[in-house]
Amino acid sequence: MPKENLKSIRFSNEEIKLLNSLCKREGISYSAYIRNLINNQERVFTLSPDEVQKLEIEFNKITRVGGNLNQLMYHLNTMAKKKGEAEVTKSDIKEMVDICNITNGSIRELKELIVNLIETKK
Repeated sequence: MPKENLKSIRFSNEEIKLLNSLCKREGISYSAYIRNLINNQERVFTLSPDEVQKLEIEFNKITRVGGNLNQLMYHLNTMAKKKGEAEVTKSDIKEMVDICNITNGSIRELKELIVNLIETKK
């Protein structure tokens, strides 16, 4: 659709700084950004370098959790073969529960981080 009309808008210094930041972050022009707002179109979803770093840290945590779960399964299988399944002790079960609780906590933290990042993008 051809653009036929030109409109002037006055911004405060703070507003123009914010607009500059938003446009730079989204990688689009002022006009495209404002048209997207007017047309209620979805914005391009981008992350700041700080947000990317946070997600990388959380990704590494989840990777370690996966490694811990693999170790847990390996040890349980080894124990079951050595002792027989009936001889798995209460301390073995407690260790399993502790690892699962740590895993749940890490996953919960990651979920909260992602939800917070999404909420700040709306």
